[in-house]
Amino acid sequence: KQWYQRRVRGSFVSMLNGEIYNHNELAKEYGIARVGTSDCEIVPQLFAKVGVKMPSLLSGMYGCVVVDNDTGNIFIARDHMGIQSLFWGTDGEGRLYVASEQKCLAGVCERIENFPPRSYYYGPPVMGEVTQWYTAIDTWTPEPYTAESEDVVYDRVYNAMYRAVERMLPCTCPFGVLLSGGLDSSLIAAFSRKILGPDHELHTFTIGLKDAPDFKYAREVAEHIGSIHHEFHYTVEQGIDLVPEVIAKIETPHTTTVRSSTPNYLLGKNISSLGIKMVLSGEGSDESWAGYLYFHYAPNKEELHEELKDKLSQLHYYDCLRANKSMMASSVEVRVPFLDPDLLDVCMTLPAEMKHPSFIKHNGRPIEKGLLRKA
Repeated sequence: KQWYQRRVRGSFVSMLNGEIYNHNELAKEYGIARVGTSDCEIVPQLFAKVGVKMPSLLSGMYGCVVVDNDTGNIFIARDHMGIQSLFWGTDGEGRLYVASEQKCLAGVCERIENFPPRSYYYGPPVMGEVTQWYTAIDTWTPEPYTAESEDVVYDRVYNAMYRAVERMLPCTCPFGVLLSGGLDSSLIAAFSRKILGPDHELHTFTIGLKDAPDFKYAREVAEHIGSIHHEFHYTVEQGIDLVPEVIAKIETPHTTTVRSSTPNYLLGKNISSLGIKMVLSGEGSDESWAGYLYFHYAPNKEELHEELKDKLSQLHYYDCLRANKSMMASSVEVRVPFLDPDLLDVCMTLPAEMKHPSFIKHNGRPIEKGLLRKA
């Protein structure tokens, strides 16, 4: 903290939870002097230079607070999809508190709220009016479909997916990929191998009940890409016993989120025991590429597009929360390439009918995410 104060004219102090992927580029572009390699190091100086514009420059997942000791004003920001949890609240005397977990505020604050994703607050230390800094989610408009443009669309999807994985791979600690053997995690694992090259020791991880089909398909993918593959098993009884502990960690009673967080929580413990500190995950694909079975019943392209926007806007309550909290309970950071802003822009502006399961058929059957598979 003292270093940050000295480096920014004795004014700004910051705290950030999460990861900024483009910190090196920003430091170079804005002439930010550094003494270390932490991605968080640039935040107070960057805010001093660009102010509330800062969130739009940060590529990453984060909850961030900057305090101006000269004015007493406070700046709070959260990433574009709410991948990183962030809460704020006030106590009986009106004092403001900000934390990544609700349990930090319980017993202290009389009022606790989710700090909204894609938003920032700047002003005195109160729960004031927030400003939405990421507006793309409200303005995505699909392009019109033409048969001649199909190959162009496939190329755009492939290139955007490649860049999204590439952007999240730089890591100074041991890392790997969560691999269920399904489309989303398999793509991320395969792109990781392609980007890292054949000699990198790429670790992949699968968890499930005994004889779960995930193991078979994950092994096939792991063998294909030449990863060091790890399998972990658990029983129904173990899962049930862990439910209270999982709820305490993820801080929600939402049934399906608790159910899916339980194996993630166990997997995080096992991964952490191997010294792995970061994993890539396929979260966000179903919500952006129409991967759920009920999308077969989308009556038209317009309603499909609006449903995808709605799913993405609520993701911080469910899948993002699960991915972040269930793994970070064991200090394993989860990065989610499918929620990369540039990839989302490509996905949500391509012709919506190309994402309908009926657009591409496999053995005569409409198939979810056919566009993604073909690309």
